Amino acid sequence: MSKKPAEPMKMVLVEWLDAYTHDSGWKSLKSLRKQEPVLVRTLGFLVKDAPDYITVAASHVPHDDHGDGDVIIPRGMVRSIVEVKP
Repeated sequence: MSKKPAEPMKMVLVEWLDAYTHDSGWKSLKSLRKQEPVLVRTLGFLVKDAPDYITVAASHVPHDDHGDGDVIIPRGMVRSIVEVKP
């Protein structure tokens, strides 16, 4: 008997701010003050939508309901979440 594929998940484009460092080693405080978080765009399947974080996976295998390329993003870092229609 074949297993029924999992229901399709929402595809989303998430814009979020990530921690960043320009390089390793000593830097002047003046240059450190110029650094800012980096805007990241992640496109994938919305696996979990929790109050404090979201989980997005790049790949989903519906046959056995497995995912890969996952990232957990704290809500405080999220700038926007837009559903992407296939």
